[in-house]
Amino acid sequence: MFVSIDMDTLQFLHKHHDQMVLGGLSFLEAPHHSIRNENVNSEHFLLGMTALEIRMLYRNTTGEDVTGSDDRVLREMLAMIVYDHMPPTLALAAEVEAQIAAVEDDLYKGVPWKYALGAKVPAKAMELFPLHCKPLDAVDKHKAAQQAPQRRAAREAPKPRAPVESAPQPPRAPKQRASSVRPTIWAVADTMWAEAGKPTDKTVVLELRKKMYDVLEEKHGVKRTSSSNELGNWMKDRLG
Repeated sequence: MFVSIDMDTLQFLHKHHDQMVLGGLSFLEAPHHSIRNENVNSEHFLLGMTALEIRMLYRNTTGEDVTGSDDRVLREMLAMIVYDHMPPTLALAAEVEAQIAAVEDDLYKGVPWKYALGAKVPAKAMELFPLHCKPLDAVDKHKAAQQAPQRRAAREAPKPRAPVESAPQPPRAPKQRASSVRPTIWAVADTMWAEAGKPTDKTVVLELRKKMYDVLEEKHGVKRTSSSNELGNWMKDRLG
């Protein structure tokens, strides 16, 4: 299970089993923000975030101030909150793509929208994001403190399922994860930016970014839902 984090506001956005869907939701709802996707089951969960960022993320998620808390324990507490108490987002990949296409021009301009389940067009964005969860109780906090030194590789082993006989299906092309295509996205963006004279005006770069999406999808097979977050990160890095 994966969770997306808005690194500009330090808030959890969505929890979903498909990183492609998470990427699309992030582009739809926070088009110009820096988004981080994390595997909740990984022993490296939140390991790349600073101590201050982790504390702010916990406070923004629960409303509880944890100044002075151990970073390892906070990582474990956040993992428990996301895994056990944060409901997964009900989102369908086809709908996410359709809703992005419906408001694509707004997204390029940084105008956020809100995913609407069962619709082909998104809803108006909310001005404020509510807190996701209540703070952990004393029992769970004690449990987190005990588990933190031995960070688990997975919270729950998948239960084996009985094999089901079915008609043979044609092989599917494997999905590309954002992490595996990151070098391609940045290389294409850098090349196209350099060919355009390395403009720094954001309006000009946003127009160039539209062309980057087309090139990445048509020539490299990288869908917009995969490249959207990385191109946002690329813009922040190159333009500041």
